[in-house]
Amino acid sequence: MWFGTTDGLDRFDGYSIKTYQRNPEDSTSISGNSIRTILEDANGDLLIGTTYRGLNRFHFETEKFTRYQHNPNDSTSISHNWVNVIYRDPSGLVWVGTQNGLNLFDPSSGTFKVFKQNPDIPKSKKDQVNEIYRDNAGILWIGTNEGLFQFNINNHDFKAIDLIPSVKDIEKRYKIINTIIEDHNNVIWVGTDFLIFKILNGKQEWVGIQSDRSKYPSLFDPLTLKT
Repeated sequence: MWFGTTDGLDRFDGYSIKTYQRNPEDSTSISGNSIRTILEDANGDLLIGTTYRGLNRFHFETEKFTRYQHNPNDSTSISHNWVNVIYRDPSGLVWVGTQNGLNLFDPSSGTFKVFKQNPDIPKSKKDQVNEIYRDNAGILWIGTNEGLFQFNINNHDFKAIDLIPSVKDIEKRYKIINTIIEDHNNVIWVGTDFLIFKILNGKQEWVGIQSDRSKYPSLFDPLTLKT
């Protein structure tokens, strides 16, 4: 079992824990100790996203890491070193969401294709990608700090999904999308800081409100959804 912590990557074999931490003198060590997300890739290696220090690949045979970090002089590098989510879609494509852009990662070459909605605006909230999910219809859903979007893999266009305009007075935190999942009835569930939405056939409705401590009742915390 693997655990990402704020002080390294932990591996538990059922008996003891081994911790992998950054060694400034060793470029094959993990790039940073604050772990945000972990994914096993198609080759059986681990992909590890960190805070501020990019993406890593852990090679089981050597127990060494390959680092992938942003290089402003290389358009094929990852778009930002703060990695929020790593997602392998049903077709095998590996997507990486960062604080500044959506990335399509090619593990064989170690390169990235970067997709941004506002490439001329540094740290645009629309490009702060928190969640990625591809549904049964092949639609790639992107959750950001400025709402929900569908991404067209063929023409690279983003389409905004307006979640209940009538609740725009409930602060703007409902636009922060934390999780997306599809259930067995093809309903898309979207969790935000305040609301849970469900979307079916293009129609959406809100399910509950997380308390703002004064105006709204505390029903549940929609930060994590599971089916």
